[in-house]
Amino acid sequence: MPPAARVLAFARPRAAPFAAGLAAAASGLGVRFCLAGFLAKYGGVALWTCGVYAAVLATAPKTRPSRAFAWAPGIGWVVEAAQLTPGPAWLASRSTLSRLVLGAAFDVRDLPAYLAGAIVAAGLHRLLRS
Repeated sequence: MPPAARVLAFARPRAAPFAAGLAAAASGLGVRFCLAGFLAKYGGVALWTCGVYAAVLATAPKTRPSRAFAWAPGIGWVVEAAQLTPGPAWLASRSTLSRLVLGAAFDVRDLPAYLAGAIVAAGLHRLLRS
């Protein structure tokens, strides 16, 4: 197989999840900056999880929706648990990007929002696959 064909074979199944991840990130930032209160906070968390779901698919394109559904909130919960340590708060104090990606303080109310984001992402994934 020529090198260009190898690159296309690698990139083609990752393009849609990558684009979906970018869309989730842009939507999440839009929600956080344009809305306030409950919708801004938990909508941003749910969209962050949609981005993680897309990242899982971009990393492993043949992943079934059920596996990506398990991974996405799991990664979110691990990141949230890491906020119980001083590391994410220290990073957040030095970088806006770190604060947006890793958060700064643990909030137990974020945990269901990660699950809600994974439900939305898996539903869209199943809908688009059929």
